[in-house]
Amino acid sequence: MPNTDTASSVKTEDFKGLRVAYLRDQGYVHEVGPPLMRKLRTLVDQAGLRRPDTQFLCIYNDSPHATASGHMLVDAAITVPPDFQLPAGSELALRDLAPGPHAVYRHVGSLKGFGDAWAHMHSLPRPGIRLRGPSRQGPRHPGDPAPEPSFAILRNDPTHTPEAELIADLYQPVQHTH
Repeated sequence: MPNTDTASSVKTEDFKGLRVAYLRDQGYVHEVGPPLMRKLRTLVDQAGLRRPDTQFLCIYNDSPHATASGHMLVDAAITVPPDFQLPAGSELALRDLAPGPHAVYRHVGSLKGFGDAWAHMHSLPRPGIRLRGPSRQGPRHPGDPAPEPSFAILRNDPTHTPEAELIADLYQPVQHTH
């Protein structure tokens, strides 16, 4: 559970890490994210990969300022057990989200508001921590992966939850400064 050693709306958490299966696309996040997530849900359901504890994530591998086009590398992902192996021929790939300290901001409402939620999170005071990760990095070569992604964990299922009741926790890697 996040602790409250920063501003009241942003918490810090010692993120334990996760293994995820994902699909990747590149483009404007608001354009590529929704169809990518729909495709992921279809693949997950067809392969029978959804479990009661499955969580869906949207992973941001770089900043919209990282390329001249404003495109981002975006992953739509689901949590899988640490020892999970993909079935042969799967369109999915596997990756691990590394453990470590993260700023966490809870967004409630439409997922269309993610951009504003990230901007609000970054505008809040964060005594004792410095944001790291793709949203705080300057331009980079389009082929260079971000060392630590930012991500959102969807806490309820958008296909069965009214838009106003959707909950997503936004995670941004941080470094403690004291």
